[in-house]
Amino acid sequence: MVGAIGKKAPVLPASVSKAARSGAGAEKAGPSMDVLPPGPTGSSAITAKPGASEASSKAAFALALDAQPSRRNAKLLEALGETSADWLRLDLSVGVAIELTKAGKRPAELGALKKEIERVLSRHDLMAGAQPVIDRLRKLGVLAEAGTKSQLELAMPAEELAVRHGDVAFVARSLTQLVSALREGKPGAAKQLEELVASSNKASNSFPRYPVEARWTFLKAVTSLDPVSQKSLVDALEKSPLLRHFPLVDSTLLMLTGKAPEGWVAKYAPRLADSAVYTVAAEGWFAAGGLGRVQQYHSAAMKKLTGDSTRIVTIEPYYEKSPSGVPIDYRKLPTPVQGLADSPTLELSVRVAGETVKAHAFKATNEYGVEVWLIKDPGGSLTRGCYSYGKDGCGSWEDFTEFFSRASLELVKRLEANQRVERGDAYRPPAIIANDGQVAPLIPFARADETKDSALEGAAMWMVTHTYRNRGLFPGSSGDALLSRWQIPNELRADFWRIAEADVTSSGVRGADGASAVSAAHRDEVAYIDPSSELVAITNGDNRVASSREFRRHLAAVDPKADPDQPTPAQVAAAKRRAKVDLGLDPDRPVLAYSGRLVPEKAGRDRAFSNSNIDGLVKAGAQVVIYGNVQATQDSRKIFEELSALSEKLNAEGGPGRLVLKPSFGIDDQVKLLAATDLQIQDSDRGTGAAEYTEADVSANGGLQLGPPWIEGIIQRQGRSIDRKQPGEGNTLVPRDASQGAYLDAMRWVVSTFFESPDLLGTWQATSVKLSRPLEAMLTSAEYLRQLDRTLARVAESTKEE
Repeated sequence: MVGAIGKKAPVLPASVSKAARSGAGAEKAGPSMDVLPPGPTGSSAITAKPGASEASSKAAFALALDAQPSRRNAKLLEALGETSADWLRLDLSVGVAIELTKAGKRPAELGALKKEIERVLSRHDLMAGAQPVIDRLRKLGVLAEAGTKSQLELAMPAEELAVRHGDVAFVARSLTQLVSALREGKPGAAKQLEELVASSNKASNSFPRYPVEARWTFLKAVTSLDPVSQKSLVDALEKSPLLRHFPLVDSTLLMLTGKAPEGWVAKYAPRLADSAVYTVAAEGWFAAGGLGRVQQYHSAAMKKLTGDSTRIVTIEPYYEKSPSGVPIDYRKLPTPVQGLADSPTLELSVRVAGETVKAHAFKATNEYGVEVWLIKDPGGSLTRGCYSYGKDGCGSWEDFTEFFSRASLELVKRLEANQRVERGDAYRPPAIIANDGQVAPLIPFARADETKDSALEGAAMWMVTHTYRNRGLFPGSSGDALLSRWQIPNELRADFWRIAEADVTSSGVRGADGASAVSAAHRDEVAYIDPSSELVAITNGDNRVASSREFRRHLAAVDPKADPDQPTPAQVAAAKRRAKVDLGLDPDRPVLAYSGRLVPEKAGRDRAFSNSNIDGLVKAGAQVVIYGNVQATQDSRKIFEELSALSEKLNAEGGPGRLVLKPSFGIDDQVKLLAATDLQIQDSDRGTGAAEYTEADVSANGGLQLGPPWIEGIIQRQGRSIDRKQPGEGNTLVPRDASQGAYLDAMRWVVSTFFESPDLLGTWQATSVKLSRPLEAMLTSAEYLRQLDRTLARVAESTKEE
C-alpha cells in the first residue's frame, strides 16, 4: 500500500453523522472545527462526571450539538483590502446596534441608532455620518427593517455578530454578571454560565476557517475580569463535564492558567500520542527574522502541551554566518542549542540540480526539551550564509531550497524508518509541517517519492505560508526550467503553476493534506491563489514572557507583588520609567517607537514617519525611537540616510524631544525597547504584513499600538480600539484616514495625554497587558496540534479506502 501523502480526503468534523462520513451529503474539504474532539478510539462521545447537574449538562450538550457551523464559508473580516478605517467604523457600529437592540431582543429606533453611532465614532476619532454605515450594515445583512422604516433590528444572531465584529463589551457584560452571580452562589448561575460559554463556542465555530481569531472576542472579554473572577471562571470550567472539551474552553483555560492539564494530548490530539511533530523552516533557533521566532515560540509551546507523550522536532539549516556576515555559534544563541557535537549524527545523500550531494545532520536539544536537528552542506556553499543567495560564494535560492527540502525529507524518512523498527506494532505515523517558500518543495518531493518508499506511509503533511511575498515565483520559461532542474514529475507540475508562472509555495499548499496561513487577513488575501485547496488561518502566537522579560523585570523591581498579567497603571508607568533610563532615554518624556526592517513597505515614510510628522512629534516633546535593521538594498540605505540627516537636524535644534536611530539591532535590544515604549507605530503598506505584530508584542509590555487605517495582519485587531473618553477602554489607535495629519493627530493625543494626564494614559497601557493574553503561543500551538490530529485521522481513513 502506498503512503497517503498528498491525498485529498474530505474534511469532516468529528460530530457529523455516519452518513455524512460515508459520503452522503459530504462537503468539500475544509478546516475541521470539532464540537467534541474524538477520543483515542475516534469516538466523540463524552460521559458526564459523577455529580454533574443533569439539567445543566443537558442544556450545555444541546447547545454543543447545535454548535456545528451553519455557514462553513462565513467570512470573519469585513472591508478587508479597503484602504480606509471603515472596517472599524462597521465594528463599532455593530456594537452599538447590539446594545440598543438588547442583543436582538427588541428593535432600535433609527434616530437613536444614528445618534449613538456618531457619538461612539467621535470617541474613537473616526467621525463619520451614521447613515452610510447603517446602509452598509443593511446590505451586509446585519440590520433589517423591523416593520417600519424608523426601526431596525438585528438580522443575525448577536453572538455571531460579536465574534465577527469584535464586540468584546457585549460578551464581557454577560460574563461579568454571570461570574459574579456564580461567586455569590445565586441559583441557576452555573447553568447560565454554561449556556453562555456554549453559545460563545457555537458563535466562534461559525467561522471555521479562522479558529484562533474567532475565539478572540470571548478571550478578550475574559481578560477584562478581575483576578478573583478569573479564578472563579477557571474553577467553573474545569468542573464542567461537557464544556471542558470545547476548544474555546481549552483556549480560555490555557490562557488563564498558563499550563496544559495532565493528559492534554489524549484529550485533544490523541493521534499524536507516542508520535512526532516535525516542523521544518529556513530559520529557527537561529532567528534571522520573524519566521525564526515563530518556530521557536510554537515548537516550545507544542512541547509544553505534549510533554513526554509526543516528540516535537525542529529542523533548520546549520548556517555558518548571519545575513550580515557575522559567524553564528549555535551553542551561544539566546536559546542555546545543547549537546551539539562537532561531527554529524547522520550523513545523508540528496539530489540537487540532478547531482547527488552529501548533507550532514546534527542532533541536539534545548532547554524546552525540543529535539533539534541542524542540516549542513559539507560543501559549504548552500548553508554558508543565511538568506545570502548568490552572494559571497553562497548557492542560489533554487539550489538551497532543493537541498534543504530534500535533506529534511530524507532526515525525517530515516528517523521514522528507525521508529518503525523500534516500535513495531506500537508505531504511529508523524505530522510534518513545512514552513514557507524555501521548504514548500518538501511536499511534492515526498509525493514523488511515496510510491518508492513507505517510510512515511500514514504521515500527515501540513503546509504553512507565512508571508505575502516569499512564495518563490518563477514566470514563464524560468518556471519550466526550475521544474526541470528539480526533476519534478509531469503529474505533479500542475501544482506549481499559476497563470504563466510557477509558484513554489502553491506546490506545498496544493499537495499537502492540510494548509494554513498566519492570520485571518493573510488567509483571505492569499487563498485565491490555490482555489482548490482549503486554507485555514492559524494566527501566530507569542512567547509573552520572553517578549516582555525586561518589562517584567522592571515591574518586579517596582513592586515584587505586581501581577505581570494584570499590573496597575501606576506600576506600568514606574516600570517604563526604569526601562527608559536603562536605554539612556528621558523618563519624563513619552517614547514613540518602531522596531523592524527599515524598508519602504514598513518604514511609513509617506505617512506616520514623514519628516513633518517626526518634526512635529519632537517639537511636542516626544522621543521618537526607530530601531530599523538596514537591509542590503539601495532603498533601505536611502531611508536610513534620510532619517540620519533628519536626526542630526532636529537634535541640533535642541527641541524638547529627540529622534533616536539604531541601524542594526537584535532581539535583546528590541525587548528592552518594547519595555520602554509608550506607543508603538507599525505603519505597514497594504498587503505586506501577514502577522508581524507578534514579532514586536508591545501590548505584553504595557505599550499602546498604532497601525494604518486599513486591516493589516493583526496589527490593529490584536487588541481593541481606544475609547478616548473611557479610561482603560482599549489599547489600539487607528487613524481616521491615511493622511499624515490623521496619523499625527493620533500620535499627538498620546503625547499630550502623557504630559497632561499620565495617570489616565496608564489605564489604557495596563489594559494593553491584559489584551495581550490571547496572543500566547500555547493557544496557537494547541490549534496546530488539533488540526494535525484531525489530518492524521483523514489520512488514515484515506489509506484504508485504498
